[in-house]
Amino acid sequence: MPQMSKGGKYIFGWSVIRENGKIIFPTSAVEEYKLQEERYIYIVSGSKQTGGFCVMSEPLLSRSKLNHILKENPNLAERNVKEGELISYKGRKYGWLPLKDNGVRLTPSLMRTLI
Repeated sequence: MPQMSKGGKYIFGWSVIRENGKIIFPTSAVEEYKLQEERYIYIVSGSKQTGGFCVMSEPLLSRSKLNHILKENPNLAERNVKEGELISYKGRKYGWLPLKDNGVRLTPSLMRTLI
């Protein structure tokens, strides 16, 4: 699978959002990031130009150069914000969703905000 930079994150490509808002992550992503061990996933809005969103596990986010997101937003880090509720921080929107059966479910309002 391609990487954006040496030692950086992988690109897994497009995922289909089903009619019920469910996204199932590719098996290769689940295995690479050990998502089967996680209960939650963080969502991050994409750029204004490209739209879309990224997902990150808590271990990945907390060990990356982006760990300041959790440090400076303790309500997000402790999941004190509601499931699927987005907070704004430095020009992006961040939230969390429960991870179940290797996927997440986006509400219609969350999809409108992210896509």
